[in-house]
Amino acid sequence: MLRLFRNTWTKIVSLTLGLLLWVHVATEKEYSYELNLPITDIILKDNLTLAKKPADSLTVIVSATGKRLLRQKWRHRGIRINASQLSVGAHDLNLGPSNTSLVLATNITLDEVVFPNSMMLTIDRLDQRKVAVVADVNVTADQGYTIKKIDTPLPDSILLTGPHSILVNTESVKTEKISANGLRTEHRTEVPLVPPEGYMLTMNPDSVVVAVEVVPVKTRIFEHVPIVVFNRPADRTIKLTPEFVQIELTGPPSEIDELPDNALVVSVNFNQLENGKKAAVNIDCPPSFKVRHLSTDSVAVQIN
Repeated sequence: MLRLFRNTWTKIVSLTLGLLLWVHVATEKEYSYELNLPITDIILKDNLTLAKKPADSLTVIVSATGKRLLRQKWRHRGIRINASQLSVGAHDLNLGPSNTSLVLATNITLDEVVFPNSMMLTIDRLDQRKVAVVADVNVTADQGYTIKKIDTPLPDSILLTGPHSILVNTESVKTEKISANGLRTEHRTEVPLVPPEGYMLTMNPDSVVVAVEVVPVKTRIFEHVPIVVFNRPADRTIKLTPEFVQIELTGPPSEIDELPDNALVVSVNFNQLENGKKAAVNIDCPPSFKVRHLSTDSVAVQIN
């Protein structure tokens, strides 16, 4: 029994060296291996681009020594497809070692494309177009303040690059939604742009600055504003009670003082009479102003 444990460390070292030698010999042998790799590059002619998204990956058979196959970096670099012989249009491209290769995979050979062995490529002319930027803004001011102005995005246009078939129908791009409530001071933010639907589109720049101007409000009272009747019958006499309203309006101080009386239109619609006796009062005013109080929300209608 004691002889079994003699020279234990010598035996362990010998066993380890033997195992390492076996691993070295085994990994120096050539192997074929089937695996799925991402498509990371598709070569096209200059001034051409893909108009639709192709397949993400291919199942292929590769061969190399065991040591090289065990490494991981070459797998992440993926597969390159050479489609430089194709022109504008839709093409069903057969795939094989002649036009499909590994990206930066030294001494590793791509032997066969297993699945899919063909790929539909939709190719278009690469184009550029200057398009307008539209700000998507949903903001409110705090009590006692008002949104005076939403400035034009800066810049107000961008350069869009991508397939001609997509760009030809694209007039503008929107910003991501800008939301803010209870504003008391200017709200300025850099906001990303939302790319149009489509493939292989780039925007330069891909974000813009949008500023919302906020000012304290001033209140002004407009007395004896007449009520007009829309869709009034030509052969009938109509009397409203009351005939005038008082409007309490709030808005930017510098603008509300200069607002003419005729900028406010108070009206009722004859076609919307309730039981032929009452009508709701509507008021139209410039967008930077807000009606704080209206002396009445409806009027009595007398028809003769």
